[in-house]
Amino acid sequence: MPCRQPHTDSDPGDRAPDAEAHEGSHNSGPRALTLGSIEWNRAMWGDPNRWEDQGNNWSFHAESCGQPYVQWKASVVATFIAPFCGPGVDVLELAPGHGRWTEYFVGNTASLTLVDLNASCISVCEERFGSRPEVRLIVNDGRSLPVPDASVDLVWCFGTFVHLVPRDIDGYLGEFRRVLRPGGRFVVHHTGWPDATLRLVPLTRRLGRPGRVLQHRLSQGLWRPGGDRVEMSARRFAAMAGHHGLVVDRQVRTWGSNRQYGLAFNDVVSVGSSPG
Repeated sequence: MPCRQPHTDSDPGDRAPDAEAHEGSHNSGPRALTLGSIEWNRAMWGDPNRWEDQGNNWSFHAESCGQPYVQWKASVVATFIAPFCGPGVDVLELAPGHGRWTEYFVGNTASLTLVDLNASCISVCEERFGSRPEVRLIVNDGRSLPVPDASVDLVWCFGTFVHLVPRDIDGYLGEFRRVLRPGGRFVVHHTGWPDATLRLVPLTRRLGRPGRVLQHRLSQGLWRPGGDRVEMSARRFAAMAGHHGLVVDRQVRTWGSNRQYGLAFNDVVSVGSSPG
């Protein structure tokens, strides 16, 4: 069953967080900042009120496929986490938030390093997972991975690269290359707009809200801006990774025996490696 785009006129708690929906918010809030900037991400995800049920309130990907959230989440774990874990694997999770995916790594790795730009998120993860001897927690600057060279077998990041500007994505990919051991893997969920629509971004950005409406219609199939996605395509992401010597092995939009699981907003999961 092909995934459909989520309804953006539903209750805000049932859809992707969207700065456009907060038109009455205070000027110091995320809406006053540049979407995808480090400052925007710090303000948006540093707010504990957004993390209902450790982030499991964000069920829009499952809804876009017509699948129960618990089943959809289990399929992500089975497809994109379990095959890369093991007792000898050193894992770095970038932007764990409140640990929605972290809980599946705990107890299934040699070491687990959690890196987030929000100290509040790291504090929650410390409460949840800090007693585990293999877990290390780091607050970073939103651009770098403060771990030694060639010290990681797997980098995992879900739900964050969709909200990063391209220059910060590029910076992190360079860090992936540095920290991954030869043959190490990365699994990243990111925006996957059609390439042709990326060329329209400079124009639609100048048009204000009408431009955003047009951009989201062409890029995501939505008339109303939603999802707070920053422009990126599958091809551009793979090219950026290649520039840093990384290889994107596959890019996935749907999975499962009948392609019944997938992602909203034209998102993509890229699975890649650092050559030996």
